[in-house]
Amino acid sequence: MEEQTLFSVDEPELIPLPGQLAFFPETKPVPPIRHKARQYPDLKPVRLQDPHLVRILICIVLYRLDSPIPESWLYDILVSAGHINFFLYTDALGFLLENQSVVQQEQENETIYTLTDKGIACAVDMRQYVPKVLRDRVVLTALRFAARQKAMQEMSVTYEQVEDGYMLCVGCNDRQREMFTLRILTPNCNAAEELAERIMRNPAAFFGKLLDAALNNEEESFDLSDN
Repeated sequence: MEEQTLFSVDEPELIPLPGQLAFFPETKPVPPIRHKARQYPDLKPVRLQDPHLVRILICIVLYRLDSPIPESWLYDILVSAGHINFFLYTDALGFLLENQSVVQQEQENETIYTLTDKGIACAVDMRQYVPKVLRDRVVLTALRFAARQKAMQEMSVTYEQVEDGYMLCVGCNDRQREMFTLRILTPNCNAAEELAERIMRNPAAFFGKLLDAALNNEEESFDLSDN
């Protein structure tokens, strides 16, 4: 019986194929178009230029801060912060005083501005005429400024130079009575000022957390299982 071969171990026969096996394009591909990056102009803070809107904005600030407030506060909030230039501020405030929307008083050698009923109506009924982005920015500046001034009345911050750095001394006062003083050693004056600035952002919360930690402080637990 002849043995049948199931698999052939011979080399496969090469069959020539007509035609060109490689493809060469006749034209070069068009390179992709790269668009230049768009350059946008720097956005500068928008400042109010309309005297009518400035008058409304002054009434809004006095209303939100629950006037009366010192003239130095109002100037720092609007002019020193860069929201309104000095000439518009002076013109608008003079108009409000003549219009009896704001009244001026002298108290402890300082000028105090108080909003009248006419000024309150201006702040409430006409506030929509001022763009909200400007209104929010100025009111936020006013609230932060007032909170900082209040904190400065209840706190004392001093710096002492020592051999290995600066000592930040933060005192908390209540009705002109010293409650407690915190002394923190910092490596340099810049670090002391930065730490003081962070504490002044919300001093009530800072000292509240210190008192809460002291009142809820528990004794360290010890493991006696292997005693």
